[in-house]
Amino acid sequence: ALTVNGRAELSDSSIQGKTKINGFLLADHTKFNEEISCYSQRIVLSACLTSSITVREDGGYHETQVIELKDGTKVNGSIEFKSGNGEIWLFAGSEITGEVLGAKIIKK
Repeated sequence: ALTVNGRAELSDSSIQGKTKINGFLLADHTKFNEEISCYSQRIVLSACLTSSITVREDGGYHETQVIELKDGTKVNGSIEFKSGNGEIWLFAGSEITGEVLGAKIIKK
């Protein structure tokens, strides 16, 4: 398991157990074996693999929360934005196999 309070930058990593991030998440060539739970305004995943993502609501932030899925990132499950005000920027080659709740998908 991984818990980070603040900015998390991961590269060439494999995370066992649940990931909980309270801040910005930037991951590159990283495999998350269980769900990512994030309290963040922005998440950027490049060439990553994960099972599912939950973006928790940031009570003091009223703008759109964004997940960028780049470079063949694969989400083998659902993505849920608890705020109902999310955007998923889906770049060519990346995919989501499950449901998307509380967000719209924008293909880039």
